[in-house]
Amino acid sequence: MSNPVVDTQKITPPDLSAWQANRKFDLKSEINCMAIGTVQSFDSTKQTVNVLINYLRVIKGGVTSNNPTQDTVSDKTISYPQLVQCPLMINSGGGAAITFPVAAGDTCIVLFNDRDIDTWWSTGSTGSAPNSNRMHDLSDAIVIVGIRNVQNAVTNYFNGFKIGYGSASITIDPTGNIVITGTSINLV
Repeated sequence: MSNPVVDTQKITPPDLSAWQANRKFDLKSEINCMAIGTVQSFDSTKQTVNVLINYLRVIKGGVTSNNPTQDTVSDKTISYPQLVQCPLMINSGGGAAITFPVAAGDTCIVLFNDRDIDTWWSTGSTGSAPNSNRMHDLSDAIVIVGIRNVQNAVTNYFNGFKIGYGSASITIDPTGNIVITGTSINLV
């Protein structure tokens, strides 16, 4: 019995570094960390936001047909679902809070918590295990309103301390001068 002849020219060894690079990319594309979104609605009582992510999600190497003899592999883009009842981050501490009007159309940063936030959100518990094994999930988004792109930059930006709303403002300059503008000023 003779040994079969193996043509080593036709055998291509696997490219481990290419496989690792592809797998690394696949893992990264499945993790949600931070996104830019647009507020769709705001519930001031619950202080939650419904938001849409401002760009499409790219799915690498998706199959583009259901015919096994004609399947082609290419990237596919899909919309993110609307994220609902996301907690709004409010600048607060020590019993004080700074609130701003939040409206549909405001741009925001959406952060995705490392783990499930359901128990913390519903009970305020600080020592409980996560409610599920979710990690970096769209269900665990937290919203910070206020980021702006170049086309929507704040007009007449004051490079110092200024609180403004409509035509009213309070400005404090580095020398300690306080300037209050508005149609009426009520001291209580």
